[in-house]
Amino acid sequence: MAPQEEGFVVDPAGLEEFATRLRGAVDLDFDPAAVRIGQTFSVGSAFGVNNASRDVLAARWTYYERLVQATELMAAYVRQAEILADACADVARTYRSADLAAMSSATMVNAALDYATARVHDAEAAVVEDERRVSGGQR
Repeated sequence: MAPQEEGFVVDPAGLEEFATRLRGAVDLDFDPAAVRIGQTFSVGSAFGVNNASRDVLAARWTYYERLVQATELMAAYVRQAEILADACADVARTYRSADLAAMSSATMVNAALDYATARVHDAEAAVVEDERRVSGGQR
């Protein structure tokens, strides 16, 4: 496409393809993996269970907290990917609708201009006919 001085070009088909691929990756890979990982680590850690050391207990607790944070972050990434896929699909639909509306508006404007032009030509022809009739009648 030729560069534009202002604005940008949106490719609705490209957005739709990206949204479809992202949604597929979320549904087939990201979400199931995040669920499995969350289930695996939801029980916490078994290390140091029989150790009375406060340091080991603190490390165990910190490790558990980080596992929870990591699995929550993965779930958030999955949600954000779903939101991004939906947003891309929505933008593509909106641009397609706007393009169709613009084409429809342009078609309507062109039809109105054609109609107005035809009326002007008809009026000009009527004036020419009136001039002939008036000229012919005066002779």
